[in-house]
Amino acid sequence: MYLRAAVFGGLLDRVVWSKIIGGTTEPDEAIIRLTPEHARAIGAFVKGGFPFCTGTLIAPRVVLTAAHCGVDPGEWFKSGRDTDAAETSARVSAVARHPNYRGGASGFDFALVYLDRDLSAEPLPVGGPPEPGELVQTAGYGRTDAALPGNKERWWLVEEVVAVAPGEFSVAMGGMHGQCMGDSGGPALAMRGDKPVVVGTVSHGDPACVGVDFYARPDSATDWIAGQIAAWKAAPPKPPPPVEKAGVGWVIGLLAVGLAVGLVVHGMKEA
Repeated sequence: MYLRAAVFGGLLDRVVWSKIIGGTTEPDEAIIRLTPEHARAIGAFVKGGFPFCTGTLIAPRVVLTAAHCGVDPGEWFKSGRDTDAAETSARVSAVARHPNYRGGASGFDFALVYLDRDLSAEPLPVGGPPEPGELVQTAGYGRTDAALPGNKERWWLVEEVVAVAPGEFSVAMGGMHGQCMGDSGGPALAMRGDKPVVVGTVSHGDPACVGVDFYARPDSATDWIAGQIAAWKAAPPKPPPPVEKAGVGWVIGLLAVGLAVGLVVHGMKEA
C-alpha cells in the first residue's frame, strides 16, 4: 500500500498508487553497506500471493512497517529478491499500531509486527534522522510500472533528502523516480558509523509516484518501539493457527462419496 492524502473539494482524498520507478536489483554500495543477512531483513507482507506492503526486521521477530498498511495476524512476511522464491519467511502473530496514529498523513504512521518464528536475517536497528541533502538507500516490493500490477520483486532506489521535520522527512529525485503502493512501510537506510540503520519508513507522497515522498521518522517513536518490543519479549504472542490446505476436506469428502456410490453400484450388480 502507499497512501497519498490530498485536499480535494474540501474532502480528504486518499489515492492509492503503485511502484518504485527507476529501481535497481541491488543496493548502491557507495551509499549503504549491507551483508546478505542485512538484506534479508527487508521483506514484504503478502496476501493472496502478492506483496501489499514492505517492512524491515529491526529486532528478533519484530518488523517495523507503516500503520496504514493494515497488516493482520496470519499474513505472511517474506524476504528475498522474489517473494515467490523467498529466502526466509514467517507468519504474523501480532500487530501493534502506534497509539497516536489517526490515519492519512496525520503522523505516527508506524506499526510493529511480531513474527511466529526467527528469520535467517540480521535485524537493522533504528537510527538517527538524515540531514537535508543526504542520500539514503530505499527499498520496496511495489510495482515498477503503474500499468503492470503484480510485482513480486524487491527493488532498491537511492533518493535525496530535501527537508527534515520533527516526525518525518521528504525525499525527491527530480520527477524521475519514486515510491508507491507495495512500497509503504519500506525503509530508508543510512550508515551511522560503520552500521546500516533504518532512518525512515515510507508513509505518503506524490500520487504520480515520481515527485516528493514522505518518510516517517522512527527515531521519533523510539520509546514506544522499545516498550512494545520489551512487552513482547516478556510475553510472546501466540502463533497464528496453522494454515489449512484449501480444498483438502472437500476432496476427501468427494472421494468418500465416490467410494460409497461405487459400493452401492457394485452391490446392485451382484444382486
